[in-house]
Amino acid sequence: MKNIVLTLLFTTLISCSAIGNTNQINNFEISNGEEPKIRVKISNINNQYRGDLYNINGLNINEVMLEEYLYSVVASEMPRSFGIEALKAQAIAARTYAIYSMGIKGEKMFDVYDTERSQAYKGIMVENEKAKEAVDSTRGLILTYEGKPIEALYTSSCGGKTLSAKQYFGKEVPYLQSVEDFSSDKNWKNSIKFEDLKSKLGITSETIVGLDDFIYFDNDILTKKQLKIKLGLPSPIYDIELKDGIIYFKGMGYGHCVGMSQYGSNYLAKNGYTYDEILKHYYKGVKIKKVY
Repeated sequence: MKNIVLTLLFTTLISCSAIGNTNQINNFEISNGEEPKIRVKISNINNQYRGDLYNINGLNINEVMLEEYLYSVVASEMPRSFGIEALKAQAIAARTYAIYSMGIKGEKMFDVYDTERSQAYKGIMVENEKAKEAVDSTRGLILTYEGKPIEALYTSSCGGKTLSAKQYFGKEVPYLQSVEDFSSDKNWKNSIKFEDLKSKLGITSETIVGLDDFIYFDNDILTKKQLKIKLGLPSPIYDIELKDGIIYFKGMGYGHCVGMSQYGSNYLAKNGYTYDEILKHYYKGVKIKKVY
């Protein structure tokens, strides 16, 4: 983006996102307690994939057993250097997110995307033994709230605290509350000329003030989420300062900052927390259930 200078001081992980379908989830159940297949919309057919790859109505679809899909997802979402308990937590969150997505009502040709629009899935070549261990040792385990699979969102890092679903998506979700995070070292800086910012937003203003979750101009108000999206900022957690015609951003975290923090999970894993303790820290009031 022109005139925006971005400095990332940490490795970028990928966050899954959605919210908005919570009331559309049906009473999805695993048929006869058997592992299901998942249909993934593929954006890169040059990768190698397990299962079947076919084209329907111009869409490339990979239909694959769920656990084999997770081998790639966990390896795509977390580096093998992360603690095994963090990788197990990632496996359960990813499995839950997949099953939740499979249970959304409506006509559809696929269940998930292979990008951060759902969760990262890069095929066989990224798989590794540590990710496979995390998947195999948690086989069939998912997170539930009041007996149903949750929308198990996760994000790269959040700084000192995660955001609630209400704060970021504007929708109250009981298990997606703001909790303490452990990735306060994941900082970033950004800057843009004030005149370029106003041109980008299509507004006229002489002032800009950041307060709580909002950015205030003379006659306009944006949420920090809205400005994050419009400018491609790393996260919605930041402070701003106007100095000599330049807007300076100082922020923490990467992603939408809702749900499980991947860097925070690794911190907890390296400090003796088990996967179930990690998950129950980031998702409030959930239970872990074996569905096959």
